[in-house]
Amino acid sequence: MLLTIGEYYRLADDTLKNADRYILPGYSSEPDCFLGRNVVIQKGAEIRKPVMIGNNVQISAGSIIGPGAIIGSNIIIDRESVVSGSILMDNTFIGEQLEVKGRIADGSLLIDPESGATLQLEDPHLMSVIQPGASTKQIIRRLIHALAALALLIVLALPFLVLRPLLGLRRNWHTKKRLFPPGATAKKLTIEQVVIRPEGADGRLAIALSIDRYPSLFQVLGGKLRLIGHRPAVSSDTSTISSGCIAMNPAVFGYAETEEWPENERDELMVDHYHLLHSGSLNDIGLLLKALLNKKHM
Repeated sequence: MLLTIGEYYRLADDTLKNADRYILPGYSSEPDCFLGRNVVIQKGAEIRKPVMIGNNVQISAGSIIGPGAIIGSNIIIDRESVVSGSILMDNTFIGEQLEVKGRIADGSLLIDPESGATLQLEDPHLMSVIQPGASTKQIIRRLIHALAALALLIVLALPFLVLRPLLGLRRNWHTKKRLFPPGATAKKLTIEQVVIRPEGADGRLAIALSIDRYPSLFQVLGGKLRLIGHRPAVSSDTSTISSGCIAMNPAVFGYAETEEWPENERDELMVDHYHLLHSGSLNDIGLLLKALLNKKHM
């Protein structure tokens, strides 16, 4: 399990420098150079191996990429910039004549992997987040999530009205702050979520019916949360928590809750990350039903 951003950086760097030991994503026409789809490298830009470049990347003239550069997807690198020994997370814009060496760049955030120090760049012309477009598929997906959340609100309304007062009287209804760190698809978001201890028949029934998730369903209607996606980390405050460097999709139910096998946080992140990349609108409904029926989250 990766505990620090430094460990993540060193693992990624080691993977790139020892690519012959791994199966890496992208097209490789020559050793130590891995390219994704729709990569535009303008005339005059220089690529120094080893490098890995994701999908939908634009590299402008005069830029130098590498050695030791890992470039995510949906990236724009402007004229005469240098990126070496660094990781650019998805949806990041690198401005003109900017030098990024030995750092992790995520939107407007620049991270020193060794010390963990972060620098928020306020000038969007230097570094900024590239907002993903609201495609038709995304709009349909949000609509389906909202309709499914509305259906759950109606179905669970009576159990909620009956069980909520009982749990309150027994002091078995608690709230905790849960934090989503900033990422490529989400701003930092702190939400109040319910915690019910499985004590007594009412507590066990409430958890079995997912009554603890009931208040969060309203946030799906408001567009703040997905119905199913990535679950937040538990936090007693609003300090920054590492996202594990994957895109965050805040949700009421986590994809990891659909499976029985995850035994630790790393396993859960693997399940979440897989479905975040491969699931669609209809898949989400099936996975939601699995999460509701799977009693692991009890």
